[in-house]
Amino acid sequence: MRKYFFALAITLFITAVVIQSFGTLSPDVSFLLHITQKMLHGGRYYYNFFEINPPLILYLYTPPVVIAHLLHCGFFIPIRTYVFAIAAGSLILCNWLLRKIFAQENNYSHGPLLLAITFAFVLMPGMQFGQREHIMIMLVVPYFLLVSLRLTGKSLEIWQLVFIGILAGIGFALKPYFFIPLALVELYFLLKKGKFWAWLRPEIAMIGLVSIIYLATIFLFFPEYIDKMVPIGWKLFYAAYHVPWLWVLTQVPIAFFCIVIILLGFSYKKIQQLQLAYVLLIASIGFFVCDIIQQTIFYYHILPLFTTSMMLLVLLWQPKQYQSYKYRGVILYSIIVALLLFPIAITYCKSRETIAVKYQNVLPFAKLINKYAKHGSIYCFSIYISTAYPVIDYAKVTTTSRFPSFWPLRGIKRQSTDKKYQRMFVNNVIQDLQKQPPSLIIIGTKPNPYFIPIPGFNYLTFFGKDPRFNEIFKHYHYRETFFSFAIYQRET
Repeated sequence: MRKYFFALAITLFITAVVIQSFGTLSPDVSFLLHITQKMLHGGRYYYNFFEINPPLILYLYTPPVVIAHLLHCGFFIPIRTYVFAIAAGSLILCNWLLRKIFAQENNYSHGPLLLAITFAFVLMPGMQFGQREHIMIMLVVPYFLLVSLRLTGKSLEIWQLVFIGILAGIGFALKPYFFIPLALVELYFLLKKGKFWAWLRPEIAMIGLVSIIYLATIFLFFPEYIDKMVPIGWKLFYAAYHVPWLWVLTQVPIAFFCIVIILLGFSYKKIQQLQLAYVLLIASIGFFVCDIIQQTIFYYHILPLFTTSMMLLVLLWQPKQYQSYKYRGVILYSIIVALLLFPIAITYCKSRETIAVKYQNVLPFAKLINKYAKHGSIYCFSIYISTAYPVIDYAKVTTTSRFPSFWPLRGIKRQSTDKKYQRMFVNNVIQDLQKQPPSLIIIGTKPNPYFIPIPGFNYLTFFGKDPRFNEIFKHYHYRETFFSFAIYQRET
């Protein structure tokens, strides 16, 4: 039986490779690769790139960026190969841990769970392949499996614990929110062990050590992040991206999570690996709290919750557990099987999205940019990061903007009447344009009124209040409009 599940896992992995080869990169991933490149050339937060995420993801993206430089190729193949390598390594580690967890049982429980983890690691991300949440969940799932293994009284050799702890430390440190599920799982571990010192373990020591070293590098090498980006992010980011609670709580993965909890309440007594189920449940609650705190509806933000919820559901998906329930068992099992179709359906849609976006939006836009600025540069006046990224990777042009998008403007217009950040933003944009005048300026003509709640808002009117911008823009002439973006070319 194990061979069949292993073959299915390999098939899922190969399918994911094919889908990613036909799809495109996430705009966020493309931007982070570019600013990693800037960082390696001495670039600094705020002055050369405007990013509120701490630099750990830049450290992690350094290998594919270096490989792309050495091979004189784009980022696409190196980053995908790199992320698939992380996925493969984590899956091998997860398989090894699962075999220890299910050592006293048949392989029927182990196989479906390995298949679910494979599905979550390589197919569920879709266009968000390589995102911070995606990398994080691949690095921390082995830690969750290790905790459940320890709760059964088993352990590993010290070097194995250290290795898993280092991986988990890197994963949890990617964003401050990610320490919430870690704290909840460790609290559960302490309560089960009944000893306060139960947290003194090699893997926890490594998580702490990785976190301390990482914090030290931020203060030593990226003081601008602390001085500039943290206050800006605190003031503007939430205002720029938060959505109504109804939008957050009605997302399909959250509904999925809630239904899984209800099913667990009906059938937890029959689960063969109850400690693993509890660890996954607590981790899911932690990731749910992370989603609530962020108050956004980005798919990649909810990917960790979706992953652990699906793993928990698969633990419930074991026919032998329901034989004694008779009719109620048939109903429960039918609901579980039906519920497993949700991740499959969403993954199908996300897989289609990554291909459709490439051929319907990114490539036509890149072709148009090449028409007016082949091997040149662009500057995008848009609240959407996808206007520039990964379009510039296909167009083989650069962007002279330090911003991924004009998201700070969203925060400025939604949070208050404070003019301090507005002046900062306008000055930074004008400094970018003065320092490196782009070949093209691309201006959004229809900003989303939800994010910029000003009737009839116009970028040219907004920036035209500054004479420095008018002096720069007089050298640009309108060429055409693509979708809702006006193209202006600099005169030669």
